[in-house]
Amino acid sequence: MGNKKHKAKKLEELKIFADYELVGNKTKKIYIKTVYNPVYSKQGSESYQLTKSKIDEVWDESGLDSCKRVSNVIYNSEEYWPVTKDTVYNYTLKGRNELYGKPYGEPGSIGRCVYTWCKKDGDDENARLIPLTPEEEEIKQNLIKKYFGDATEKQIIVKGMVMAGEITKEEA
Repeated sequence: MGNKKHKAKKLEELKIFADYELVGNKTKKIYIKTVYNPVYSKQGSESYQLTKSKIDEVWDESGLDSCKRVSNVIYNSEEYWPVTKDTVYNYTLKGRNELYGKPYGEPGSIGRCVYTWCKKDGDDENARLIPLTPEEEEIKQNLIKKYFGDATEKQIIVKGMVMAGEITKEEA
C-alpha cells in the first residue's frame, strides 16, 4: 500500500517537470508529451515555484533589497509552509540567481543582479535598505583602503559571498 502512495506522490511531483499521461492496461507506463524542466531537482518543488513567483512582487521597487528580507516576507505571507524558513531563504537565493544571475556573474533569464553597499532603515529583520549618502560613501572608501589596501569592492564582496556560502571558491 505504501508503494502506491509513493508512486502517486512521485507522479504528482512529475507534473512540475513534464506534461504526461499514463498508458497501458495492466502495467501503466508514463508517456511524456512535453518536458518543462529537463533536469530533476528538489528545487522544482511546488514550494520553490511559489517562492520564485513571489520574488518580484516582494523585492523593493528601488532595487535595493536582500534575499534574507525578501524570504522573510515571503515566508510570513503564507499561512502554511511545508518547508522551513531557511529553505524559503535558499529558494529565494536560487530564484534570484535564476532570474537575475549571481552578482558579478552571467545575467539571469530576466536581468542582472548587482551587489551594492547600503544600510538598513531600522534594526528588525524586515527593515528596508537605503543607499549610502555621499559622506557615508567616502567613509566606506576610507575604511576599505585602511583595512583592505588596494582590494576593490568587488574582491571584498566576492570573498564575503564565498564565506557566506553563496558561491563556491571555483565560482569566485
